[in-house]
Amino acid sequence: MKSIAICIVIVLFAYTARAQVTSGRSTDPVSAAREAVAKSPRNASAHAKLAAALTDTGDGSASSGTLKEAQQEVDLALKYEPKNLEAVRVQCSLYLRLHEFEKALQVATDANRKIPDDVLFYGLIADADIELGNYPDAEQATQWMLNLRPGNTPALLHTARLREIYGDLEGAEQMLEQALAQTAPFQSRERASDAVHMAHLAYLRGDLDTAWQWVARSLQWSPGFGEALSEEAAIEVKRGNAEHAVSLLQDRYATTKDARYLFRLAQALDSAGKGAEAAGAFQQFEAAALKVSQGEDNANRELILYYVDVAHKPQEALRIAKAEASVRHDVMTMDAYAWALYAVGDVSEGRKQIAQVVSVGTKEPEILKHRKLIDGSPEPATATRGD
Repeated sequence: MKSIAICIVIVLFAYTARAQVTSGRSTDPVSAAREAVAKSPRNASAHAKLAAALTDTGDGSASSGTLKEAQQEVDLALKYEPKNLEAVRVQCSLYLRLHEFEKALQVATDANRKIPDDVLFYGLIADADIELGNYPDAEQATQWMLNLRPGNTPALLHTARLREIYGDLEGAEQMLEQALAQTAPFQSRERASDAVHMAHLAYLRGDLDTAWQWVARSLQWSPGFGEALSEEAAIEVKRGNAEHAVSLLQDRYATTKDARYLFRLAQALDSAGKGAEAAGAFQQFEAAALKVSQGEDNANRELILYYVDVAHKPQEALRIAKAEASVRHDVMTMDAYAWALYAVGDVSEGRKQIAQVVSVGTKEPEILKHRKLIDGSPEPATATRGD
């Protein structure tokens, strides 16, 4: 499953940040950026480069403390130079990392109006629009990236992401292959990220062997890369090797403390036949997810699925789903909304919502499974569960 990667990975950010760290080859870009700030403490670009380095983990594993420090560096950069483009770009990227998509879209759009020929701001607009489910707008921004600089790597990656959402898996693979071909060997993190995307596309096609080969390639380029391990876990569950998936997801949760990984860990434990451990992990997930439920960066989609499929509290699922659907309309969010509607017995509206989701063309297995169940259910839904 790719929902975690779709919510946490910012396609453009690694390229933006890497361009802002002095050499791009440093084994410790944060230390290099700190040294630059120490030498020029009132230099806006130095602070912006440090902010970029702090957030450029590549797999969404930066701690809240690290992101807070990055925001402080952005604030200093903008204090010393209010129109510093590096700082504005990093501010947009931080908003994306924090799932404050509307803020990211506003900042990127304002900057784009002032500098309409900047490819990277179009990329940030596309990132925000994709997360909000504004796919036509994201497509338009991506097309501008290609118009301004044909064949540029960030534009290819955005195109691949949109093609995946639209269900054009072959087209997405072609874009990623082109991006990989023009990514330098020393850009190991970027190559590893692209390989994970290739793995997921193979996973969606049901080609688990090819998916695993791409995961192995990603880990070769960037050993221990979190997103690769996450994708490997999904492959292992599909192959029936849930025990291995449990080990991988335990490591990911220990590293990130992200409730979304805890939800997947509980699912893997259940698939491995460890019912008691799965129950405990699900309870731990619920507590962790509720703590961040009101924030922008939350695990609400997973919480909705938990309340429908595990806790049998469909009304609670629908309450959360309605709140999420009021602010974003991406396919994963709207699928969860449709599933919650179905669970409370509103099959007609559930069918309407899931039809709109699949009309985009998505090939995500969980969405297609939900559609099959919703479309095949009589009214009222036989699967309706009471709180």
